[in-house]
Amino acid sequence: MSLLEYLVEDRNYSSGSVTLDSSSKDRRTPRTYELTLGGSSQSSRSYSHGQLSDCVDIGPLALKDKVATLRCETHYACRDSWVERFHRRLQKAEGEDSIYLISTSKQLDDFLDFYYSLPVPKPDEVFPFLHGLTNFVQRRFFLEDEDSKGLSANMTSPNHFYTMFVCTKDSQKVFPNSCSLDDILTPMPVEFDGQDHVEYIEYEPLDHVCRFSSSSSLFDNRNFASQQKIAASMSNFVVFNDSADFSVNLNAAKTLKKLSPDKSVYIVDIPLSDWVDSKSSHIIEKPVGLFVQEQSLLRQISSMKNPMKNIYSGNTLDYQILSDKPHTFYLIINAHDKAQFPDLSVLEKLMANNGHFKHIYLEFPCSGMFDSSSITFDQTLSFLNFLKLIYLCVSQDRKVLIFSQDGFTGQSLLLLAIGCLFKVDNGSGSLEEIILKLMSQNSSKFHFFKKDLVFLKKLERFIAWVKEYKLRDTCLISELNYESINSFYSKQVASFPQQTYDWFNFDSDNNFPSKISESIYVGSVSHASSFTVINNCELRTIISIGEKPLWLEELGIRLEHEPDFSPTTKSRVVKPAFVFNNGKSILYVISLPFMPQCPRLSEVIFVYNLKDDGKDSMLPLLLSAPQFLQDKIIPHPTYSGRTMIHCQFGVSRSVSLAIASFIKHKNLDLRGAYLLLRVTRYNVIAQPNLRLFYELFYYEYMLRRKTRSCWWSLCREIAQLNSKYLL
Repeated sequence: MSLLEYLVEDRNYSSGSVTLDSSSKDRRTPRTYELTLGGSSQSSRSYSHGQLSDCVDIGPLALKDKVATLRCETHYACRDSWVERFHRRLQKAEGEDSIYLISTSKQLDDFLDFYYSLPVPKPDEVFPFLHGLTNFVQRRFFLEDEDSKGLSANMTSPNHFYTMFVCTKDSQKVFPNSCSLDDILTPMPVEFDGQDHVEYIEYEPLDHVCRFSSSSSLFDNRNFASQQKIAASMSNFVVFNDSADFSVNLNAAKTLKKLSPDKSVYIVDIPLSDWVDSKSSHIIEKPVGLFVQEQSLLRQISSMKNPMKNIYSGNTLDYQILSDKPHTFYLIINAHDKAQFPDLSVLEKLMANNGHFKHIYLEFPCSGMFDSSSITFDQTLSFLNFLKLIYLCVSQDRKVLIFSQDGFTGQSLLLLAIGCLFKVDNGSGSLEEIILKLMSQNSSKFHFFKKDLVFLKKLERFIAWVKEYKLRDTCLISELNYESINSFYSKQVASFPQQTYDWFNFDSDNNFPSKISESIYVGSVSHASSFTVINNCELRTIISIGEKPLWLEELGIRLEHEPDFSPTTKSRVVKPAFVFNNGKSILYVISLPFMPQCPRLSEVIFVYNLKDDGKDSMLPLLLSAPQFLQDKIIPHPTYSGRTMIHCQFGVSRSVSLAIASFIKHKNLDLRGAYLLLRVTRYNVIAQPNLRLFYELFYYEYMLRRKTRSCWWSLCREIAQLNSKYLL
């Protein structure tokens, strides 16, 4: 389908229409088409057939993107004309030239309708500007200019009608992208009068964030914290508060006008009851912060699970709910970082009187607090007796709850130790097999620190010895005969077939990829290179972005762009399925031969030369790739075949594709999709670079012709959220 056919078929597409001028009967005369955008005759333009029919055999999103480009061509003239007419309808603040008063609900309605109907700028229109081109390092990299001559010139901001809503007082009713003055103002260095108090405060002009500085040399392609102020440098402003305090609003408007003299400032001078009722869809309750939402969603996802018989794992909210009502748990364990090993005398009393208490509450050190090189003899005894107490409770059909703050990180080490004691793998009970068994359970979520596994591996022989000899009574374990324990363990290891794994290396991170939905994992190239991980996750497809699995080199497969270093050896050549980024990036679909090491795996989708540098674009994969390829690279979260998406570390490029899947298939906005991805990949700070994140913002807009998020407000929230983990 050509773009023309698509537009004519959908005449009301994006509040516009297409009219065919068929007055010419001569086929040699180029026919023209009238594209009317936004329902306004002033935004009509004529386009030749060549302009509208150059997209063939591409998906509907690519066609929408083409229309968006045509819309932008008419947007500027239409925008400026509307703003001029709107200004003529408004009164001005007394003595102020460009401070306008929005004094009726109709004026506010019209302004909101206009503002929210404006197209979202395409990524190429705002990048690399949004990266912040304020020093030589940024400009040389993003502008690809090796010559420093002229690089210190100040940059010109993109020509888009941005509007920022500034709330001047604490208000319960706000606009979706509201901010405070403190969010966008930058104080100049203050002067003191010699008595240690501020004499006066002046603020930097709003465009200071775009000015060149020779004192900075930092490279940053994730400057989320700067987006609010960068947006303010090119924004008009709507000043408001829900108490309609005009004097406060006027002072704020004057400050903004002084710091950004070429922009317009509007004051909402309407009582709260009028402007709330006027456009309720554009006015919201003061939103809950992203951190609060993240913690709430995390508690929902990590709520109580039952990984082993009579063993339950939960979070602090689960415990709080239990404490307010009758429950059936006999032993409750709080794993946290301030806890000490239980005293041996306490454990001895509890084991001797097991079943005589209504409930038992104990505290235990959480994961990450164990060091095999410094643990004492008494602490080792405490750990082993603690495991014995848990075993005695479970063996008598009493329930045990282990909880921590997030519901999985804090108790992962203890749960793995319990798994070794119970031999949940029905095999040797080795730590590696226990991890594989527990990680394969759909309900289980674990995160272990490197030193936790080192500690457990050294303790493994003691746990096996306790399992064999010390669980038949209720007596305290008070002695450890190391020679006897080592002899027993050597015989036990020899009695089981030796398993080899290509994953467990206790000098490295041994966590598995994050399961973010029923059928999608997100991980690193290390995960994709491990047959142990691939088999345990039961993967059918691997999507490799920028980095491919190491074992792929051994299959006799050569990608077309790769040189043939062995012309005498026959190899299967895989041709590109899609080429983008001006021929630089290539997508390959590689059908795999049967491999006994991972019999379920059938396909690798490899995206060559897509870097996490803030310059390379992923948007062509989401918009312009043929539909059958989009179905592969944006997998459905509930498909039966399991897929792992990975890049080098599983932080940016792979995360971006996973977020795109949530936006498309779960009907989430970018904010919700990003939040869901963060909590399902909680122990890794998942953060696409700024350009990729903006492309997801634009992708949501292209899918739905609107976005439920505000770019700079979302970036501000993300920066605040990340700051809590980067202290």
